[in-house]
Amino acid sequence: MTSHASSVSIEQMLSQVCQLLALDTRLVLGAARLTEQDCKSVMEPRHYFDLYNAVQQVFDRTHGAVGFEATLAREYAKGPYLTPTLACSAAPDLRTGLDRLARYKPLIAPVTMEVRAEGDTVQICMASQFDDLTMPQSMALFEMLFILETAAILTGAPVVPQAIVLPDGAGGQAAVTACGLEVTCTTGEPALVLSKADAQRGLLTANPVLWATLEPTLEAELRAKVGRGITTERLADELARALPDGVITADELACRMGLSKRSLQRKLQNEGTTFQEVLNETRSNLAQSYLRGSGMSVAEISHQLGFRSVSSFFRNFQAWAGMTPRAFRENRQAE
Repeated sequence: MTSHASSVSIEQMLSQVCQLLALDTRLVLGAARLTEQDCKSVMEPRHYFDLYNAVQQVFDRTHGAVGFEATLAREYAKGPYLTPTLACSAAPDLRTGLDRLARYKPLIAPVTMEVRAEGDTVQICMASQFDDLTMPQSMALFEMLFILETAAILTGAPVVPQAIVLPDGAGGQAAVTACGLEVTCTTGEPALVLSKADAQRGLLTANPVLWATLEPTLEAELRAKVGRGITTERLADELARALPDGVITADELACRMGLSKRSLQRKLQNEGTTFQEVLNETRSNLAQSYLRGSGMSVAEISHQLGFRSVSSFFRNFQAWAGMTPRAFRENRQAE
């Protein structure tokens, strides 16, 4: 139904949101120009944003056009928790919980989260997964407020942000002030800035046993939902061309792809993989292809794959295939 790498099923979430905000689901669907049947199927990411905007429109008409983001964040933080949020709650500290939430965010929304340390702060950056779709500013603010509400519940104390960044800083400041936050809102890509001390807070709900149960399921869902995404395929293709030239760093490959290193890493994370994983898989696939279908020597294959030494290629190939390159070639010739 969609040409994008991932899609979002939202019937349950829409039902929960409408119940939490005392809204008529039919009015929301009408505002979004969608049917109940549309929500039962896997929906295109743009419809996710359409539905969010529709929820806000119906809320404003029903309850007044003030405090939508704060109300939704406050009510949603009370539960029921979706699995990625549950994984966050089981973490030993807030930073670890945010990292988990960022990793599994694609399971519940066409949104990416990136958590990174910047000096004495931790920044939670968010954006649409897709370059041709813009995340509504109101949604970005809701996501930030939801994190703050959830963090307060999980740590047992309010978490006051250092700053909030939104595309429309002036409009964002008015919305932030309306939410009761005394914090500066600046203009830029959506980001929530926390102090490092707050990010290091322990969680009252830390539960390693629960996490051990959740992680395998979440990882399997991520692999099934995201699959091998567009950026992963592009990177693998670019690597195949670049490896013979010894080009194997994320900086160099990102430049070839017309991306920043950070952008490349974010897109790969969204697709459930990393640069190193794609590099290893590409090298392994190419090595096996060369050993099966060419007369190239091991030294020549090693060079084609960008290894600095044949011994390094040997070690890596044994880790990938469980045998030496020579044994692999002999086994295939005997088949």
